Amino acid sequence: MPPLYWRKTSVAYLQHVSDKFLPLLSNPLFNIYKQVIQIAGADPLRDEGFAYADRLIRSGVRTTVKVYPGLPHGFYFFTQLKEARQVVEEVTKFIKSL
Repeated sequence: MPPLYWRKTSVAYLQHVSDKFLPLLSNPLFNIYKQVIQIAGADPLRDEGFAYADRLIRSGVRTTVKVYPGLPHGFYFFTQLKEARQVVEEVTKFIKSL
């Protein structure tokens, strides 16, 4: 598909989607208290995770970023991995701190 097609369809799609489903594009971010961003190093969405974390930090949101190098998207479903168990522990700790 040509780039113009993707640009037009993306704009049309984004006009009908709530900010709740696109946190990177939501505005403003000031109503967010604090965040933990967990990024899988081999995730195709890795850069979006870094961009969102950067935006949160620049907006003054207390943000913790944890990167899991070399791991794919959804690695936390593989509970035999030490890192998957670590994610669950970190999320649990974060929720308890709210």
